[in-house]
Amino acid sequence: RTLLDMSTQKYNNLNRLFEKLDLRDKVTIINQCKPQAFCFGIRNPKIYISTGLLRLMSIEELEVILLHERYHLEHRDAFTLLLATLVESLFPFFPIMSDFIKVYKTDREVRADQVATRGKLGKGVLTEVLTKLLKYEPIRSPAFIPGIISVDTLEARIQSLLSLKTSYKIL
Repeated sequence: RTLLDMSTQKYNNLNRLFEKLDLRDKVTIINQCKPQAFCFGIRNPKIYISTGLLRLMSIEELEVILLHERYHLEHRDAFTLLLATLVESLFPFFPIMSDFIKVYKTDREVRADQVATRGKLGKGVLTEVLTKLLKYEPIRSPAFIPGIISVDTLEARIQSLLSLKTSYKIL
């Protein structure tokens, strides 16, 4: 029903966008007011986007978000981060694991941003997306769920968008 509240034009554009990005059966829309997008799943990972995000973003902004999340999907980042988090919980006496996971997650978010901003859309659209999302209370997701507005990686991603020297080490 929430999708029916969207204009027919935007709904049709969204379906065309899924086709264009080869994400037809790989995106699940969740009924949630907060704008959110993330990639999750082990055997059959999918991209999850909230109805709040659909209402807030333009089609160009949704395209950048979906390109970002498609990167995580194609590289199975959710599975890798889940496995790393599991190893970290089994060996809590190795604090280097926490550091490694943080650097890995930041690196994957920056790389997903770089892929999403190639081509005609560029960094400006992603900057608009992040600006819109920063107006909302951040959603803290588990370490193994890569998403468009990950609080832990936001500073490095903004530095990368602005072409500033990043404060994390690239893997």
